[in-house]
Amino acid sequence: MEESKNSKRLHGFTDVLKFDLNFSEKTYVCDLTLVLKHNNHSLNNVIYVIFIDVSCMNIKDFGGGLTQLLFLDVKYDNSFIDRKKYRVVDLENNQIEFFCNDFFILDQNP
Repeated sequence: MEESKNSKRLHGFTDVLKFDLNFSEKTYVCDLTLVLKHNNHSLNNVIYVIFIDVSCMNIKDFGGGLTQLLFLDVKYDNSFIDRKKYRVVDLENNQIEFFCNDFFILDQNP
């Protein structure tokens, strides 16, 4: 699996400020928006990550105070499911894992 085009931009953004899972009743597609703050704790250093067409999501030991994804990794991998191009996983604590069709990283609120 090769590293995706933008996954290095996620490194260092560990604090989860928002976890928003949206399901479309029209298309039956689930999208995930994560708002992540850099671990230097500067409020100005926030990114918005939008994962498109999320499936096979596994979450464990998530929430309850400060929630961190210490090493969120995105790899190109279309070998598991049709239409899914990326595998997303927290490598440090394995708190979250899922597949998605695409993702975008924005420096401001979409």
